Amino acid sequence: MLPVILLVLLQGVPVAASQSGSISGVLTNSTGKPAAGVRVSALARPDSPLDALTMSAMASIAETDPNGAFKLENVPPGRYYIVAGRIDQPTYYPGTLEMAGGKDLLITPGIALTGMNFVLKDNSAGRNDPFSGVSIALAWTIPIRVVMEGGGKIPISDKGLFPVLRLTRVADNQIQESPLTATSFSVALVTNPEYRLTIENLSTRYNVKSIISDKTDLLANTLKLPSAPAPVSVTATPGNTVLPPRGQVSQITITSFSNLTAVTLLRSTLPPVPTIEVVLAEVAGAAARTGATITGSIAPPLTRSIEVSGIAGSIYEDGTFDVRNVPAGRHTVFTRNNPSGTRPVGASIIVGDQDIHNIPLQTILETPQDFDSNIAATLRGTFSPGTVVPPATVRGHIVSETTGARFDVDRAIGRITVNGNTVSYTINNTGDFEIQNLIPGRYELELWVFGGSTYKRILDVRDDDITIQWPISVPD
Repeated sequence: MLPVILLVLLQGVPVAASQSGSISGVLTNSTGKPAAGVRVSALARPDSPLDALTMSAMASIAETDPNGAFKLENVPPGRYYIVAGRIDQPTYYPGTLEMAGGKDLLITPGIALTGMNFVLKDNSAGRNDPFSGVSIALAWTIPIRVVMEGGGKIPISDKGLFPVLRLTRVADNQIQESPLTATSFSVALVTNPEYRLTIENLSTRYNVKSIISDKTDLLANTLKLPSAPAPVSVTATPGNTVLPPRGQVSQITITSFSNLTAVTLLRSTLPPVPTIEVVLAEVAGAAARTGATITGSIAPPLTRSIEVSGIAGSIYEDGTFDVRNVPAGRHTVFTRNNPSGTRPVGASIIVGDQDIHNIPLQTILETPQDFDSNIAATLRGTFSPGTVVPPATVRGHIVSETTGARFDVDRAIGRITVNGNTVSYTINNTGDFEIQNLIPGRYELELWVFGGSTYKRILDVRDDDITIQWPISVPD
């Protein structure tokens, strides 16, 4: 019979597919070759690493294929470390043996994170009895609280920048960073831990009023944590409860799990670390009005930037955004720096001298070739200020280049891609295709006929839907 703790770790909590996410990538070894047959899992970010043994921590488990590829599916919303290899000494994405150095990933409903590629450390290679010799290092958990003077919203991105709280270890200048919306920071237990704290990537719109921990001014002084206590080893025997010694513990080593039917781990308490209190303020005069303000909201993930016709704006912790000082005219709202596996969202709007609120954004599958140089496209219709112009649809009919007649065959004719994108659109058996949600700009369509040739053409899209006839030769 499997140990109770093993059953708990492997079962997880069922989550509806529509509410879960997935994570995929490729694992390689230190020589650059695919790491095949290696266990990869999504480990829920614990309050401290030892909590990983006392909770249903592994939300999804997979094994790499012969090419080193893996895919973790049905991952519930939350923050996770991606770990690979031996459970007693895993490699944490993006490639470290220490949990404190790993990067946690935010999973939101329906998200598919791709390209999470990393290298398996040599110490993580091989197999082990899943719960024999588990060694988990504890870390200091530093609470963080960032507020805006006057009760304003905390920016996730501003003017194309992503502000972070940075801890720089004085001893070796090792850097750790965390977004301003994080509630805690985990740092490894090391000898004489001392850190400099700074807020990086703030735009000129903001400044740092104060960083304080237990009345210590961290703008002028360093943060000093207690030294790491000595390691402690604990050995379990079948049927017995494992109790770490009281006091400060930097490392717990558990052995002989194979025949246990139940295990209880009581974590020794490390001395608490006072909360780091950060106060930001908006610079006086930074909000001087020279144009309209555009506002709205976006769905997660929020770690991206937003702009209106090249004018950078701000995305806040509550999912709202604003772009200030937008001149009158036709403009395109668009998100940049979109996380891997996430499409941009955007809209086309008509701006006058009044602010526009609650702009609805749509997923943009295709980006025009001339987006950066031709953002404010020429209007073909007449629209009043405040109008959100619907994106255009291109409908096409493939016809015979010899007779001009429509096709009617027993199979799909081919596929079309736009600007070399991986998204493709099917040409059905009568030669029809449709491409929706196109914002103004220039697009290159590439048509591939099954068993035949490739064709290309350029389209200039503005406000109106477009219908085209495309003469080609289709094989019999």
